[in-house]
Amino acid sequence: MPATFAAFIDPLLRMKLELAGLTLADAETMRLETAQRSERTTTNEGRHLAETNKTVELSEAPTLLALPPQQQRAVASSLGLQGVVATTLLVEAASSGGLRFELTLELRALANGGQQLRVRCVEAYESPEETATILANCVGDGVLAARAPDALIGRQL
Repeated sequence: MPATFAAFIDPLLRMKLELAGLTLADAETMRLETAQRSERTTTNEGRHLAETNKTVELSEAPTLLALPPQQQRAVASSLGLQGVVATTLLVEAASSGGLRFELTLELRALANGGQQLRVRCVEAYESPEETATILANCVGDGVLAARAPDALIGRQL
């Protein structure tokens, strides 16, 4: 699978989750401590002109994912978050010889870990862009239908 497959799913799905009223905090990027920032400037001088390049680097700092699940829940709770959203993408060989994609989204309560919502969509592989878009829209629409039905675009009156 192309490394950019998530790049097609994430923005659409995040948008629909936010439309459903969820406030999202990304555990992969949420740092537990402030990263150290350093800037480096280099100048390359050629015959007739000098070129200056500026590079900004951030030191490694542990993220929320580095913590065990119980501590992740404690941090999320201290931030006022009420639940955890997890997505799973399963790719299988279909009986037709192609690929079958299954995207599942689960929303679990932080207080007791109980499942509040589960949406699952299945799609045959067409292309990275098309399959990812269909799956993201399907799961996002499922969340909207459950949590904010009035936010569904094209809702029939």
